[in-house]
Amino acid sequence: MKIRTLIIDDEPLARKRVKQLLASAEEFQVIGEARNVAEAVSDCLELRPDLVFLDVEMPDGSGFDALAKLSAENMPAVVFVTAYDQYTIKAFDVCAVDYLLKPFSEERFHQATARVRERLSRANDEDLNQQIKNLLAHLKTNRDFLDRLVINHKDRLVVIPAKEVDWVTAYGNYLKVHAGGKTYLLRETINNLSQRLDPEAFLRIHRSTIVNAERIKEFQPMFGGQYAVILKDGSEFVLSRNYRKEILSRFE
Repeated sequence: MKIRTLIIDDEPLARKRVKQLLASAEEFQVIGEARNVAEAVSDCLELRPDLVFLDVEMPDGSGFDALAKLSAENMPAVVFVTAYDQYTIKAFDVCAVDYLLKPFSEERFHQATARVRERLSRANDEDLNQQIKNLLAHLKTNRDFLDRLVINHKDRLVVIPAKEVDWVTAYGNYLKVHAGGKTYLLRETINNLSQRLDPEAFLRIHRSTIVNAERIKEFQPMFGGQYAVILKDGSEFVLSRNYRKEILSRFE
């Protein structure tokens, strides 16, 4: 039996690579490609795939947003594919078959397809039906902010509760995340992370800096309408003029 597969990713090269890797597995039949959440939902409803390779971050939302718009009858098996490792735990919270972190090897990809075969071989099991119900329940009730970050650090995954993060700064294509006296590198953009952290707990004080509001000790005036933000651990950052009014009003 063919496994009808839909590839969902906003990057053409990423879609092409998944398609090429699937070409060597006869039972996988690629029935379409989608570039965003809107196309993903439309194609899932129209094509009824058995499996989707699903990107997390897309221009009009996330892969989780796409799944939330589907019913149990239209829910395919899911393999998440993304460049950002902080989604790992959430992916498995919603019963993903597997999670591929870009760039992934051919061997790792084939591990994922093996898991798909095993999962779909149990397609009529009550356990699988219950997993789909759990997935839908999770998506409906957990549209909240990040409560933890998952970071690749020295060949292991480190789970950091969001409330323990002191500050985050942009660092090239990565972010520096400081928590518990240690600094970690997270492959993510500051814009994406700022949208997913609770704005009541984390403050964007500069285009390249986010701080935990509970860690702020004081604000010191500087030249040019800027302020220095002093944290309780002695770390010092600049509060830019673009964020000054909004941030200072929070502490009046």
